[in-house]
Amino acid sequence: MPPHPKTNPWEPRISNEPSNWDHVRSVGGPWRHKTTQRRGGHVKMLTIEADDFEQQYQESLSDTCTPELLFDRCWVDTLLTNVVSELRADYQKAEKAALFDALSPYLAGGLPRDVIGKQLGMSAEAVAMSLHRMRKRYGEILRRSIADTVAHPDDIEDELSRLMEVVATRQAR
Repeated sequence: MPPHPKTNPWEPRISNEPSNWDHVRSVGGPWRHKTTQRRGGHVKMLTIEADDFEQQYQESLSDTCTPELLFDRCWVDTLLTNVVSELRADYQKAEKAALFDALSPYLAGGLPRDVIGKQLGMSAEAVAMSLHRMRKRYGEILRRSIADTVAHPDDIEDELSRLMEVVATRQAR
């Protein structure tokens, strides 16, 4: 009989045989993965779409404004995109994705209540109330997102004012 090779218990196993700790990994793994704080466990990941980035870059080159304003515009775009994504996730979680898709184009204003009401099988008043609730939730998410970026809660209103200024300069172009 050939001699059994000595193994170090701390070295990774190469064989496909289950170890004594595989049951712990399968039971505690999902909990550990969900509750981890290291390695970015509670950090929201942002994806960068190359085409979107290239388009924004080209637009910023054609515009004659300061680097600070360009930075603010990128910040506003990212912030508002994240807010809409979170709002969409809320509606999907509540199984109201169709309502979100129908009303989200009208977050900024204007609403053909009768047309959307017929599409969704709702009254014009119910559509108006749903849009009111969506706008209110949008504002709550926006304020919370801004609160995550400032050092002191008193600065939220200043940042919100700055956001409005940046949006106004973008619309004025």
